[in-house]
Amino acid sequence: MQLTLWDILSIILLVALVLVGAIVVQIFINPYSAVNPFPPATLPAPIQLPTSTNTPRVLPPTWTPTASTGGQATLRPTSTLPATATGFVLPTATNTPTATRTVTPTPTVTRTPTKTLVPTLTNSPEPTATTASIP
Repeated sequence: MQLTLWDILSIILLVALVLVGAIVVQIFINPYSAVNPFPPATLPAPIQLPTSTNTPRVLPPTWTPTASTGGQATLRPTSTLPATATGFVLPTATNTPTATRTVTPTPTVTRTPTKTLVPTLTNSPEPTATTASIP
């Protein structure tokens, strides 16, 4: 039996069909694979909805005894200082005299008039009667 041109072309077509099928399956399984010519956009982070269970918040430990202290725990520093003897002076009820200035009265000057003017009577000329002559 002799291979003809059509037999060779059909074998190449079958191999290409299997290769394209493998690529399609690869893209179907992982769309972000390198063989995908059109990868999808990356998705945003999923929203985490609150659950009905309580999630207690725990602070990190700030002090832990270690073996380097010889088995004796060291005391933590506190923000409250111990009481100490503080000297203070109590107020007394003794009065201390202080000199205050007093205001001295100053004489006030009053001005009195020295001369009083008396109104004088002046004589005014008496009106004169004039007669008009009729021509």
